[in-house]
Amino acid sequence: MSQKSYKDVTSSQMKDESLDQIRKTIDKLDQTIINALGERQRIVRSVLVDKLEHSKEIRDPKREERMMESIRKKATEAGMDPIFWNSCSER
Repeated sequence: MSQKSYKDVTSSQMKDESLDQIRKTIDKLDQTIINALGERQRIVRSVLVDKLEHSKEIRDPKREERMMESIRKKATEAGMDPIFWNSCSER
């Protein structure tokens, strides 16, 4: 799948690709996800440091619920299986 984004590949195109190429695409996506989650975690840590330095509450349950609802909505819009998303968000 040279030069194609995974977003540009349809199901019928994937059938024409070799299993090895499909796996390589999945591996690249996994790395993209890991990189994004790593960056998110670094940012979350900086928020935590700021809260500790300014004696702020660590958790904000209302914000957390709004955030999770927003992510659930985005996941659904992206075509993610709700059962899969729930299993990811519970960890």
